[in-house]
Amino acid sequence: MQVDERGGLMMKQRIAIRGVGDV
Repeated sequence: MQVDERGGLMMKQRIAIRGVGDV
């Protein structure tokens, strides 16, 4: 459960950072 939550947060953060850079 902890690993899943951490992986999801990391993936979401990475996408968010990439989206901001793309925009």
